[in-house]
Amino acid sequence: MSKKNRTGILVLLLAALLTPTPLLAEEPAEAGIQLREGQWLFNVHIQMPMQSKPTVQKFKTCITNDPVTASTLMPWAESQGCKIRNAKVAGDRLTWKLRCRKSGQRSRGQGEFEVDGDRAEGKARINFEMGGRQMSVVTEWEAERLGECSETTAIESSPSTDEPDNDE
Repeated sequence: MSKKNRTGILVLLLAALLTPTPLLAEEPAEAGIQLREGQWLFNVHIQMPMQSKPTVQKFKTCITNDPVTASTLMPWAESQGCKIRNAKVAGDRLTWKLRCRKSGQRSRGQGEFEVDGDRAEGKARINFEMGGRQMSVVTEWEAERLGECSETTAIESSPSTDEPDNDE
């Protein structure tokens, strides 16, 4: 085969690989779990290494008929170089795995979120290495349906808990 033919074949191969096709261009929809429509109150607790108390965030949101996914629960994931993998729904329980890569750091994790009528709860753990030590960030969600949708607002975000500080 001549050099000209090999170059032509390489160009065709590259063009085929770089041309989006419906099969390759569209990612499958992420698995999600359905919450009952209405106004929901979410309490989110995030415990990070070297932090004596978890960060606590509370917010209200109006849930429509869109399913709640791991990406919904962890909106920061994509910007932190994380990809949701193996998201599955079994009954009223959503589970997923997470792989992150950013600035040379790699981490892995898993999570779950379960719905029980007008209540829901879940937990995710991300494991990573820092300074030769294994560490984890743990996020916990508690959610409660308050009723029909009304105004959607963030109501509180605080790096503390309701528990007394025992360090003093």
